[in-house]
Amino acid sequence: MKFKELLHKYDSELHKIGINPKECTDFCGQVGLRGLEDEKIQLEHALWMIHKLIDTAEFSSTQSFLNLGIVQGILWCTKLRNILEIKNEQIGF
Repeated sequence: MKFKELLHKYDSELHKIGINPKECTDFCGQVGLRGLEDEKIQLEHALWMIHKLIDTAEFSSTQSFLNLGIVQGILWCTKLRNILEIKNEQIGF
């Protein structure tokens, strides 16, 4: 799967579960501190990052791949993806 296709896939999946993009501009708190609210905040920020990446003209930059890694880390921590799924989605980059 190509980089941009993967971002659109994540975008679609997060919208389907009711997540709207929102940047976390201040310290969002320690993971687990607010229970389920933490997951929502993390996913909102991940979706915000996805939109920023989609809007970025250059998809081959190191920063873009670092940001994708953060997004995938959030998806893993919130149990929307497991490590094998993430690995398989990156084949073809």
